[in-house]
Amino acid sequence: MPGLSCPGRLIRELLRPANDLTVARIDLGVARTEPVEVRELTPAVSLTIFRLTGKLDLYLQKHDEKRKIAFDPIDYPQTFLIDWFNIEHVYITNTAQPGKEAVIIAWKIMRDG
Repeated sequence: MPGLSCPGRLIRELLRPANDLTVARIDLGVARTEPVEVRELTPAVSLTIFRLTGKLDLYLQKHDEKRKIAFDPIDYPQTFLIDWFNIEHVYITNTAQPGKEAVIIAWKIMRDG
């Protein structure tokens, strides 16, 4: 079985921290009634909702109702973390909320070589 012949390498790979990130600052003053992909976010291993002053719905991988995660405002220092998940696509919907914003961080692992 791959990896079992070198358990130290397997453990290092499993515990490898993210070493790069992308940040999306989203203006919630713009209504998104249909799911819109957040293209500023690259594929990642975890996602942080760092700042959220309004409400939004978040979808991972596909934009269907069973994958919807509804968010109310989050006040710093509280954040929301989705970790240990291969995130390829992030979609959002929101009502128009002038003056409100979301800041989402995608954490990724840059492979050596």
